[in-house]
Amino acid sequence: MLAASALFLLPATALQAQKKTDQKISENSLFWEVSGKGLKSPSYMFGTYHLLNDSYLNDIPKVRKAFDNATGVVVEMLIDSTKLMSLGMMSLMTETTLDKLIEPEVFEKLKEIVTNTLGPQVAMAMNMLKPNAVMAPLVMAYNREYNGEVLDKYPGVPLDLFFASDAKRRGIPVIGLESMEDQFKVLYTRQPVEKQAETLVKLVEDKSEVMKMQKDLCDFYLANDLDKLNKMYDDYSDKYGESDYLLKDRNIAWMEVFPDILAKGNQFIGVGALHLPGEFGMINLLRKAGYTVRPMATK
Repeated sequence: MLAASALFLLPATALQAQKKTDQKISENSLFWEVSGKGLKSPSYMFGTYHLLNDSYLNDIPKVRKAFDNATGVVVEMLIDSTKLMSLGMMSLMTETTLDKLIEPEVFEKLKEIVTNTLGPQVAMAMNMLKPNAVMAPLVMAYNREYNGEVLDKYPGVPLDLFFASDAKRRGIPVIGLESMEDQFKVLYTRQPVEKQAETLVKLVEDKSEVMKMQKDLCDFYLANDLDKLNKMYDDYSDKYGESDYLLKDRNIAWMEVFPDILAKGNQFIGVGALHLPGEFGMINLLRKAGYTVRPMATK
């Protein structure tokens, strides 16, 4: 979920006020240079929005230049289509059904929403699916409903997929920070189905709020506003419950491999924008590890 979602990153004298404002703006970026700590050359880290396609790079030429000139590319995950069917089994429940996890009236309301949004075939199968397997496509559908006109301005393939596929086409080495199995486990097994069901119920009950959140997410991203994205994620966590498994835990795990990746020099790293900010975001974790992490302009 944009990988899970988010927002944030902003007077005795007028000069002091201006200095603080400039600093705040400079830190509010989706594009960062990572250098120092003996690295032979800097690498560049860019926060992606998983539903935005690659033609958006025409609007952010400095990001495109860093990608085109990189000698290595890093993404969250490399897709292996041969594993999709077997890994998809993680989305199924074998010991219970969805109608046993939520109240009957909520289940019927959910079934109506799924029928109208995802189609009757999905509605017929949803009783066997883990709540997150119902929630994820619903949220994506809500996103398309509110942001379709904006997203359609940028044809192509999703940014993350483009970074991996285009680099491979050009013979550039590509590294995945996680396996497909890792990401499927995060989505379907890190939370018990009972907890997943609680969140799904809130989504059904708060549909209008969730849809507004999806609109804000797209707007804040296109405004290059990491601050607001981070705040949105914090608000989401406060309302829908602890979600360290989506960002914090994965970021900490990624830091185990980042030193070897950065040592190669001139790497382009594309990960979901919400992985960047906050105490346990990649920006802060890299700085704490001794690297110089500097915000960059995208245009």
